[in-house]
Amino acid sequence: MIRRLTLIALIVALATSFAWASGSKESGAAASGQSLKLQSNGMPEYTGAPATLTFWSWVPGIDKAVAAFEKAYPNIKVKWENVGNGTAEYSKLITAMQAGSGAPDVAQIEYQAIPTFINQGGLVDLAKHGAQQVKDQFVPWTWAQVSRGSSVYAIPQDTGPLAFAYRKDIYDKYGLTVPKTWQEFAADAKKLHDATNGKVYMTNFDAVGSGNGSYLLGLVWADGGNIWKLNGDTWTQTLDSAKVNKVANFWMGLIKNGEVGTVTAASYLEGIASRFPDPSHDLELELRTGHAPDEIVRFSIEQPHSVVVMSTHGASGFERMRRGSVTDAVVRGAATPTLVVPPVPSLLGPAIH
Repeated sequence: MIRRLTLIALIVALATSFAWASGSKESGAAASGQSLKLQSNGMPEYTGAPATLTFWSWVPGIDKAVAAFEKAYPNIKVKWENVGNGTAEYSKLITAMQAGSGAPDVAQIEYQAIPTFINQGGLVDLAKHGAQQVKDQFVPWTWAQVSRGSSVYAIPQDTGPLAFAYRKDIYDKYGLTVPKTWQEFAADAKKLHDATNGKVYMTNFDAVGSGNGSYLLGLVWADGGNIWKLNGDTWTQTLDSAKVNKVANFWMGLIKNGEVGTVTAASYLEGIASRFPDPSHDLELELRTGHAPDEIVRFSIEQPHSVVVMSTHGASGFERMRRGSVTDAVVRGAATPTLVVPPVPSLLGPAIH
């Protein structure tokens, strides 16, 4: 009997905001266009009639934020709907906007998607309803991502920060110091490459992975650049700029020198697949982009597989939040039985450093 196994890799990126859809119902202070009256805690006051808002979001745990909001604003009820993550939600949102009906009152979208929805004419300019009064509650670079000139099209809810995680044992073994600048990072990458004859890398850079669009954009933003420019009513891409070229040339130099790895998500899956010598296993490889738990659960619904097998690291605290929550979400939401096992080093091999 041929047993079919599917190996799944997910490319994940998330940085989101709340946007109000044009044409949705408005009430209270927002409907009147009057300035907001802020409470002592900085939250807007609402004294209008009871209202119900429809809210689209795919973020795990957002129900807790909804509950806290309803507690703070007892006259407002929130109907939260998960219509799919990222692209899936955006497709439904664009369709509803074009149809002129069916859009939610509030939708969660990623920062990089805001220009698309502004061009659709589907977002309310919240500056007309007092949004600028809460500007000082957010860091400037976050507020800039939801603003265009004097207009404000969303309220920041979440950030996707870039963080430097490193292996202390590797750093100690090869006498490296944690870099504080990109120049120090490049120097450490060369030192590690030379010391290990290219067997251990400072990091991996998937030059063609679909998830690196957001990653590269984040690096450009961190250096004060941007790839979008508004000329009147038209958005133009400015990839050929000093800031973008600076970031691209930095990484290209490391890649050319072989000082960072370039294993793609697809080749990573192929490497794991090559460790299954048993011909009775018919392997399929699946590469998806999106929120990990949602994509795995969706795959379990779409494909007639009998069981989902996942590894868990037995982590707690921050590590559980970063990795273990994925397993929990899949166990609770998968349409098929889920088998959770500890990782098998002999099968997966060493991680790329």
